[in-house]
Amino acid sequence: WSFGDQVNFAVSDDPDRQRQIPGGWDMAGGNLMLVGIPGFGTTTACATVALTLAQHYAPKDLDLIVLDMGARDLEPLEKLPHTSAYVGSGAGGRGKQMPRARRATSGPYRRMVVIIDGLAALRDEYQDFEGMALLEGMYRAYADGPDLNMHFVITTSRARAIPSAIDEVTTQKWMFRLADPYDYSTGGLKPAEAPSPVPGRCVPSVTKLQHVAPPSVPLSDAVAVIANRWGAPNKEQVVRELPDHVSVTELDAVAHLGDEPWRIPIGLREADMAPQYLELYEGEHMLIAGPARSGKSTLLMGLAESLRTSAVAEGTDLAVWG
Repeated sequence: WSFGDQVNFAVSDDPDRQRQIPGGWDMAGGNLMLVGIPGFGTTTACATVALTLAQHYAPKDLDLIVLDMGARDLEPLEKLPHTSAYVGSGAGGRGKQMPRARRATSGPYRRMVVIIDGLAALRDEYQDFEGMALLEGMYRAYADGPDLNMHFVITTSRARAIPSAIDEVTTQKWMFRLADPYDYSTGGLKPAEAPSPVPGRCVPSVTKLQHVAPPSVPLSDAVAVIANRWGAPNKEQVVRELPDHVSVTELDAVAHLGDEPWRIPIGLREADMAPQYLELYEGEHMLIAGPARSGKSTLLMGLAESLRTSAVAEGTDLAVWG
């Protein structure tokens, strides 16, 4: 359950008083990092956090964004009425839209919780120039987000691969089962303080031994119960997927053949779903290459249609050979 900024989703041992008390994540104290190898509860903890928040907050008061870089075990969370974006592994450019998701709306901001299941996998996937720049933006959002009512829950299986930009500002780190006992030092623990090899068992760096409470029913069933409770439709996804087909008229963009460079719409960008333009200067040529049935002729026909419409409007001559 959740009370104010405290999200209780675990049972914490209090050996000094021989009791067990609710334990969880203090959002006011910063973001939450869950460190552990697959199969020992980090993904389950993400699901329980999302369900706990969704039970407490109405959809109008909470935005959930889920980046699922693992085995897509969190996919049922997409059907929560609180979810503004769900992106699974292998989503390519959809994942690159994630850092831009908050910019889609203007403040004041309602509470937003970003769940990233698989930080190590995320870093491995975004090793190109654009990806590295987006990761740097995510690191800045992680550091500054709590002050803007934007909170992160992140899992990783590699304790020593946590970027310093994240590690240095993480005050709540929960250590689950790790392959190397000496990796517990990244959470301020000695190997002897490691949790027993039981799924869900963890040791927070600032408190005592805890055990994460999993959903009492399959995740999809728990999501259905919460969705029925609020009776609200799913939010419009702020991270969209490229359509299978798009026509020139659906681009809602026109070619500009006046001043240079000439700008000719050729499709949609996956990163932000805005029209993508081909830019040419006088005397330049364009080569479209690819194997048979890869779309070369279709692109040429689309270019011709876009250019024909613009040429008629601007009084420009257009010749097509085929």
